[in-house]
Amino acid sequence: MKLYNCLILNNEIWTLELRIKYDLEVFDYIILAESNKTFSGIDKPFYYEKYKFLFEEYEDRIIYCKIYDLPEPIEGNFLGYGMKPIQSNRWPAEHYMRHQFKKFIVKNTNDEDFIYFQDLDEIQNNERLSMHILEGHEDDIVYNASFNYKCTLTKILYPKTQYPGNAPWFKSFVTTTRVIKQIDVHDYRKLSPSRSTHKEISYNLAELNKSKPTYWTYHIADGLKHDDALMDNVYSRYIVPVQNILFKDLERGLHLSSMAAHINRDLKLSCFSHNEVEHKKLTSNEMEKETDLIIERYYGTKIKIKLDEPLVKNFSFIYNTKFGEIYV
Repeated sequence: MKLYNCLILNNEIWTLELRIKYDLEVFDYIILAESNKTFSGIDKPFYYEKYKFLFEEYEDRIIYCKIYDLPEPIEGNFLGYGMKPIQSNRWPAEHYMRHQFKKFIVKNTNDEDFIYFQDLDEIQNNERLSMHILEGHEDDIVYNASFNYKCTLTKILYPKTQYPGNAPWFKSFVTTTRVIKQIDVHDYRKLSPSRSTHKEISYNLAELNKSKPTYWTYHIADGLKHDDALMDNVYSRYIVPVQNILFKDLERGLHLSSMAAHINRDLKLSCFSHNEVEHKKLTSNEMEKETDLIIERYYGTKIKIKLDEPLVKNFSFIYNTKFGEIYV
């Protein structure tokens, strides 16, 4: 039995370094997928290939997959969160990217191997993950609730009085290759305790898991509605085929906005699938110049991250790992 973590890289080499040093304490391999376009359609270089020299000591445990031909955003009349008009749907590109993970996993791993699906900014609790492998979840899809930090490792963006009041982040999940063969990986990223026939008890995870409700989601686009009735089969909700679903507690990880306060947030917002979030839209040249500047400025220095105090207090599992060795 092997343990794999699946991560998508855009340009966040600084976060990738952090993840590699931390993840490989427990994972056997990281499957890293990168495309020559962002989910929003911006041309980009393959950043892992460009900065591969930074990760030479881990090369034998990183499975690097270069992805070409991402689907273009779908143009149309969409309604997003808050009924906001949106002219394009970026989600097919992300859906395609995650499907490439499935194709690789089905072909190259064994049924009993455990596979974790995360974004680069979703960080698991390694200690809890090690326990999970011993808990007998070979046929389950387990969502490890992360604290929705909405900040960086170095600075909380909200007033300290609100900590830790943000809603849990349910996106990351772990299951086996046996189960992955039966599911659409991208669609299962959109499940949550409230998307069930027992959503009235979604606040009580133990009770919810015990009640074994039926879960549903939306295919490809989560939260987008289209004004074309012919698109109903794409955007309407459906019952997911595998229902062995469990949601676990808040001690299992963090969801970050970015790694450190000095990182330009437009680098992320210009590239990801959500286009209902207001931000400055960067060009391909601007994104590459800003990325190279960050790496040139901070790599090889001796400036250590100083973790935010509430982070240290509430998530000591991070403070007590190799995160302390990361430089920015």
